[in-house]
Amino acid sequence: MNAWWHDPLLAWADIAEAAVAVERYAAPPARRRVGDWWRRGRAWCVHLDEVHFAVVEPPDLDRRLRAALSWTLRALAEAEGRGWRERVRAWLAELVNLPDEALLRRIAEGHAPTEPMPGDGPGPGRFVVLHIGPAGAAEPASRAELAAAVREVALAQRSHAWLGWVPGGTGGQGRHARRGGQPADGAQAALLFWPLDDVEDARVMDGLTAFIETLAAEAFAACAAFVGAPVLQPQDAYLGLATAVAAWRSRLWTEGARKVVVWGENPVAHLLQAIPAPVVRLFLDMVRAQAPGGDVRLAPELAEALRGLIAANLNVSEAARLLYLHRNTLMNRIERIRAQTGYDIRDFDAALALWLATLLAGEETEAGGLGSGSGASATCLRRMR
Repeated sequence: MNAWWHDPLLAWADIAEAAVAVERYAAPPARRRVGDWWRRGRAWCVHLDEVHFAVVEPPDLDRRLRAALSWTLRALAEAEGRGWRERVRAWLAELVNLPDEALLRRIAEGHAPTEPMPGDGPGPGRFVVLHIGPAGAAEPASRAELAAAVREVALAQRSHAWLGWVPGGTGGQGRHARRGGQPADGAQAALLFWPLDDVEDARVMDGLTAFIETLAAEAFAACAAFVGAPVLQPQDAYLGLATAVAAWRSRLWTEGARKVVVWGENPVAHLLQAIPAPVVRLFLDMVRAQAPGGDVRLAPELAEALRGLIAANLNVSEAARLLYLHRNTLMNRIERIRAQTGYDIRDFDAALALWLATLLAGEETEAGGLGSGSGASATCLRRMR
């Protein structure tokens, strides 16, 4: 089946007596709308969708002919239901550049955009940010191949689910600077709108799990899906998108092995997201003041002991069983933590304070901030369930 722009593009080329070649983007396009024109060498190029553009010759193409094609493509895109998709992509470009605190404040206050959703908007469903990374040595040869493979599987699973790649963004300044836009680890992120079948969320989660497994098998991509709040009517779309972005941002605080993460499942992660950097610094200063050497960084085995004890509800015998340790070995590690940090983690308040300090100090370090926290132990603690 041809793309929606295929036939009108060829008809226009006949009228304009122009040669047209359709190509794929090597990387996600930067904020282009359907029908936007630009020069590549002597040839003209026109944006068709998030994956394709057309190269048009002759180079002296009349401005009115170009304007006519732009108008036609945009009108057809609107008729094809892409009007709301363009609006969503504009919202996304804004949201990925907000700091976490501002993003969560908009969600909490039920922020409504000044420009409403055009037309009927999407039907019932959920926005999904798909976090995509290459899977080992079998990764595709290039970023463009990965993009094409992921999109092909998405279209095979749900023909209208794909909305495009998440644009690059700063995610704000300060300690949250690495959380916005394209991930700093070389991975990519894409936006989907996953329809609800008879408003049954269970089918959405089952479908996403199957989709991720298919991506791993066919596109050689290791993925996780971050799912926003339900969109049941057009006015829900903005907050549905914002919550999907917030869920994606929470990946630094959540279980790394989970493949589907739903907005609201881990409220502690979103609370930690929203803590302003000055408050984090104040909290860390207070916790470090209790440590004899002012250092609350934990060696990996001590971080594991802290995680295990909290997971066992501070029951030392149960924690030893979970960690496959002798009880005396665990007690020795608990004493080492107390000697280093001044906190006896058998006490709930002490365990909570040290867990938060280790986690927040790790975040501060990852963002190039002020802390002396251990990134390794923070990663370990993020995975505590």
